[in-house]
Amino acid sequence: SNIKMLFFIRIFSLSAFIFLLFWIGQQVFSGMGSLPMFSGKEGTDGGGVAYWAHIGGFVFGVLIGFLFKNDVKKYALVTESNQVRAAWDRLTS
Repeated sequence: SNIKMLFFIRIFSLSAFIFLLFWIGQQVFSGMGSLPMFSGKEGTDGGGVAYWAHIGGFVFGVLIGFLFKNDVKKYALVTESNQVRAAWDRLTS
């Protein structure tokens, strides 16, 4: 997949994989910057929670994607064959 992006008034295509690498890198960088040990601020007021939530969701999505990768293909084939069979039954009845 390609994603169209506007960057300095220029539209270009970028691989979705490359975009996700950039996005997760930005989330990690910002999340690390929100930690007191890296930002030098003591007693932060909960800033950075959203960054870590995005990172957790990304990791969870990747793990679930790998876990169910083969099951989705099987489901897609079964669903497609059922749709073909139903269409055939409508045509022949």
